[in-house]
Amino acid sequence: MSGLRVIRYDDENLKDATAIVGFPTVGLVGSIVTSFIIKEFGMPVFRGMSSDDMSPYCILLNGEPYPPIRVHGFCRKEDTDTDCGDLMVVTSEVSPNIQQCYMLTRELLDMFADYGIKRIICIEGIPRFGETDSMYACGSTPAAREVMKTFGVEELENGMIKGLTGVMLFEGKERNMDVITLLCPADQKLPDPRAAVDIVEQLAKVVPELKNVDTEPLMKEAEELEKRIMAHAEPVPENSADTLPYDQNLYG
Repeated sequence: MSGLRVIRYDDENLKDATAIVGFPTVGLVGSIVTSFIIKEFGMPVFRGMSSDDMSPYCILLNGEPYPPIRVHGFCRKEDTDTDCGDLMVVTSEVSPNIQQCYMLTRELLDMFADYGIKRIICIEGIPRFGETDSMYACGSTPAAREVMKTFGVEELENGMIKGLTGVMLFEGKERNMDVITLLCPADQKLPDPRAAVDIVEQLAKVVPELKNVDTEPLMKEAEELEKRIMAHAEPVPENSADTLPYDQNLYG
């Protein structure tokens, strides 16, 4: 990725924070969930990221323009009755291409280290082939895999994960950073709000504030996201597995 630019909007400190990373993979579940959490918690923008070879667009939030990738933060009040740490959310409406994944991953992991993030949860959509398809999880370190048990989903022990999520897993292992990936079956052709709700229910096990939120707005959010993504998406030939976007895959 040439000329990756990081814009700092807010340098507020976070304590023992969990980072949730969501890019638009299958079913757009990553973007839907992260956008929902940001709005639900009213999370301000901490940083923005862009580069010369990234899609040339901005996102407007309350009339303010921001770059394609945004980093939001949420600081809990000192008198909160939960022992959880603060929260960081990384979101975007467009996935990085193959060439951008490595540098962007390293930039994100460097940033997480600067903020003292204690764990990273990546949201990844995978193709749904039947109504009984299960959610999976995997982790970068033994500690991450221990935390992963909190979700009560099947561990993916053998397989291949491409794109930003895959790079973040093995880079996290190299840096001894706890990266957990939730792999959620989702519709391959349309935004999948039901899959997004499944993810929110899992995240509520480590983010208590999500236990009592109304997930009905996810339906509306999915429709809005679909319009924005379709406006920038390139057509994909039907029945051509070799030309599927890099992020729509999981083999195992």
